[in-house]
Order: sequence, then C-alpha cells, then structure tokens
Amino acid sequence: MDELLPILQRANREGLSLSALIILIAIFSGKDTRPSYLAKLANMTAAGATTILDRLVRLDIVKRVDAPHDRRSFNIELTPKGAEVMGRVLAPQLENPS
Repeated sequence: MDELLPILQRANREGLSLSALIILIAIFSGKDTRPSYLAKLANMTAAGATTILDRLVRLDIVKRVDAPHDRRSFNIELTPKGAEVMGRVLAPQLENPS
C-alpha cells in the first residue's frame, strides 16, 4: 500500500480519478484496449467507462482509434500528452521499484 499512495497522489494532482487511473494503466500496459474490456477491468458499467473515456478524450489524454479488424469497434490509445501524464504519475515507481 505504501507504493500505491504516491501514485494516487500524483494522479490526483493530474486531475485523474481512481477509475480513470485504472483505465489509463490498462491502456498504458498495451493489452486489450476495447472500451468493454476497460469497463470490466475497472469494475464499472460500459456507460461509466464511456463517461470517463469521453472526459479523457476532451483532455487529449486518450484517443479513439478504429479497430483494424472490425469497422464497428474501436480501441483506445494514449495520446502523446497522455503518455506524458502517465510518465509523471508512474515514472518514480518505475524508476525505483520496491
């Protein structure tokens, strides 16, 4: 828990809620970035995840990208600004793992 508190504090300074942070960490990890998966991972409804993603898009932290094999779907990616934000939030922990 001691390692988590600084991450949460830095995320808060960036204006990120805990739910937004969970979603961003999932995106940052580069695994499945479909909104339905992100919602399940964050233990929220699809509508709740969409609200958070809409806010992150408006803040230019993430962007929606058409899925390569399904025209009806899309994935979520970090923008360059989003990568910078996640760097500030996670970098100290990544540089000095306990």
